[in-house]
Amino acid sequence: MMVRLLMVCILFTGSLCAQNKMDFSAQTWEQVLKQAKETQKLIYLDCYTAWCGPCKMMDKSVFTNPEVIDFYDKNFLNYKMDMEKGVGPELVEKYKVKVYPTHLFIDGDGNVIHRSISFKNSREFILLGHDAMSTTTQTSSLEKMYVRGNKTPEFLISYVQYLEETSQDHSFAFDQYLKAVPKEEQWSEKNVKLIFKYTDNISSYAYQIFLKTLPEINASFSSNDRQYKYYVLCTNSVKNAAKEKDSLLLEASVKLYREKITHKNCELAISLELYMRYYRISKEYGMLNKEIWSYIDHYITPRENIIHGGDSELLKEIRNGKSSKSIAGYDSKPKTVVVTYNEHAKSLFSFAKMVYYEDMEMDSIQVDAISWLKFAISIEDKLAYYDLLLRFYQKRNTLQLASPYLDILPKLVKKEKHLEEDYAELMQILVSLQIVI
Repeated sequence: MMVRLLMVCILFTGSLCAQNKMDFSAQTWEQVLKQAKETQKLIYLDCYTAWCGPCKMMDKSVFTNPEVIDFYDKNFLNYKMDMEKGVGPELVEKYKVKVYPTHLFIDGDGNVIHRSISFKNSREFILLGHDAMSTTTQTSSLEKMYVRGNKTPEFLISYVQYLEETSQDHSFAFDQYLKAVPKEEQWSEKNVKLIFKYTDNISSYAYQIFLKTLPEINASFSSNDRQYKYYVLCTNSVKNAAKEKDSLLLEASVKLYREKITHKNCELAISLELYMRYYRISKEYGMLNKEIWSYIDHYITPRENIIHGGDSELLKEIRNGKSSKSIAGYDSKPKTVVVTYNEHAKSLFSFAKMVYYEDMEMDSIQVDAISWLKFAISIEDKLAYYDLLLRFYQKRNTLQLASPYLDILPKLVKKEKHLEEDYAELMQILVSLQIVI
């Protein structure tokens, strides 16, 4: 293979060098906190991950906007952090970061003054900054009122709404709201709607009231809405069960799912949405690996084919563009969110991606993840699959095993027309191997 290092430098870094962006500090987190205290400025902390699509969109289209650059560089100390690296996991725990991107505005003492989540366009992002600078709109004012003991129903429901909108746990606060509401008002039309919206797990006081108001709920909400609600109740309850390693709550959630959610391939959905979720969060990676293999055996191909590279008929079928009959599309979130698993390679890739990005250090599950990726590659040539395979080899100090997969990479980069920064880490790996596009 020819080494064309100069071309990589031009192709994959040239446009980045010429691009103006917000001034994100290169200091350590502790140094930025110190600077914030000295300057009396708030830190804008962009909480992102390497796999977050909306984060990348903001990086490309919002953080490069001249008005955004001018406003944020003038008023804040800007800091980007991959929340899965370095002190990121520690701050995820401290600041209760659950979705990406999360936007935090933090003072020099490390206190969150304002928070928001999700993709913001340039106008929304500037308005967010203005809200963070005003004591009347800072979300920390709600936190302070709650801590100081404001437990009136009117305040509590505002606080619940804030928690829900910023993807924080609102269950306990909503229980407090329902206990603060006069008994005769719990079954009012207004509260039935609130109970349906904010009840989010089957262990809560709110769920007890939810069950008592089922006649009103059934009369007020469609079958699809109710099924989606039960999906939320089951999946959130499984999260809570995993944190406490409560197998009884897990099985109660599975039982409720089977009783209340009707769609094709219910058991497939239970495997993916409940059991795998439980084992991931509880970090029971041996059980997770067993569940994944069970899924593959039932819905993709026998395990031996993955390990030994068999099932040529399946590969031929998929290569020819035919949908496999062994796994049908199904609606695991019965309202609007449809997850289709007709694409076997995509399923295998998603399992391997989970193992890599969640830092599952168990050797056997990493070895199996590599076998899933190899089978995915035998089904379909996609740069993302090769990229993740090389990351695994690098992580395990076995990059020499990547040689059979290197020739196709330059072709895929050009064919799929990816933005260069999307695969910056892959490019670094290739440069280390003296393989350059």
